[in-house]
Amino acid sequence: MSVPVLETKILYRKLLRAFKPEVVFDIGSCDGSESIKSAQILPESRVVAFEANPINFNQILNNSDIKKYNISVYNLAIQHSDDEVSFNIIDSDVVKNRGSSSLLNKPGFPSRQVKVKGSRLDSFVQTHFSETKRLSLWIDVEGAGYEVLQGLDSIKHRVLFFQVEVEENQIWEGQRTKSDILELAQSLNFREIARGSGSNQYDVVFINENCEGKFDLPKILRITLLECRIRKSFTFLRDLKRKYILKS
Repeated sequence: MSVPVLETKILYRKLLRAFKPEVVFDIGSCDGSESIKSAQILPESRVVAFEANPINFNQILNNSDIKKYNISVYNLAIQHSDDEVSFNIIDSDVVKNRGSSSLLNKPGFPSRQVKVKGSRLDSFVQTHFSETKRLSLWIDVEGAGYEVLQGLDSIKHRVLFFQVEVEENQIWEGQRTKSDILELAQSLNFREIARGSGSNQYDVVFINENCEGKFDLPKILRITLLECRIRKSFTFLRDLKRKYILKS
């Protein structure tokens, strides 16, 4: 069954407001911006940012808003095990993207490897948030989303919803694609409810099937679609103005 195509970031934030998770995990935080937004939406909740790239991690720590909103930041690779792992750092000055590095190797992009601590998400939760019942996940880990979800086994009932970046076809060596993630998510009792635009790489939002009846999910999706269409119309008109009016 097809799902609506929309701006998943808008939907994710509406779900935050509706479900009010106690703890929000930003996995593959890059610059901490999504953690900050989550903390602004849910000032009473705990927000935790995970960033495996030590360069990005140190830059996040220097962000004054991270301290302002009391966001916890960990230099950890969230994955399928608690073992130390090699992380591939791609020079961001070359690719013009701070978030391009990954646990996986990207062919054609020279990288250097560093050792980082690894952790399953359920291990981390049991250690730091053992009493927490309501979690949400923002997952953007450059091809390693499947490995993150493998670590949900014993806490799957606590996760209300999550967003994860997927690829239809491999970009990184040995990565698991959208079909693999969909199968794993379904085995963990999560259902795909929306996806972003894009032919090969895009974000997907999943919801815990045990939580669906607690809120009017169809209404949330309708409102999100309407907002996305309005934003798209404003963007079109703005670009039209820049192209034809401001240049005249």
